[in-house]
Amino acid sequence: MEEVLADGRRAGSQLGWSEAAIREVLNRHADTLDEVTVPRLVELDLWAKNSMIRDGRIVAVFDHERAIYGDPLIEAGLTGLDFPFFGDPSDFMAGFGITELTESERTRRCLYSLYLAVIIVVENSYRTGADPGIAVFGREQLDVIMRALGAA
Repeated sequence: MEEVLADGRRAGSQLGWSEAAIREVLNRHADTLDEVTVPRLVELDLWAKNSMIRDGRIVAVFDHERAIYGDPLIEAGLTGLDFPFFGDPSDFMAGFGITELTESERTRRCLYSLYLAVIIVVENSYRTGADPGIAVFGREQLDVIMRALGAA
């Protein structure tokens, strides 16, 4: 997050929230990240257009350049849990064997959506001829997730 915030500062990105407010929310919920003790391969960009789903299970994955080792809950296919615009994550949850999230897992998922919302705003600042509506959308999602995480 610090690197993305620094990129945003350099590009003059308008997040709509101060970096201090974002850090405060992260720090308040950081202990939930301690539960991730065994990183697993995560595609990170797994969503309907980068996957094939059959009978509620993921059977093929495309577009691997964003793959990381980390918490599977960061997967983009689960973003709909926080941002309905991204679609129903039920098939992804079933594919991951997730039926319900604990309170701590739910908070971690929100932190990952916070990270994504900041990225959406910041990366738009670097794209030549970028659609300003994307940054507006990112700020709207940032508002949603900051409030979900208890920001005023």
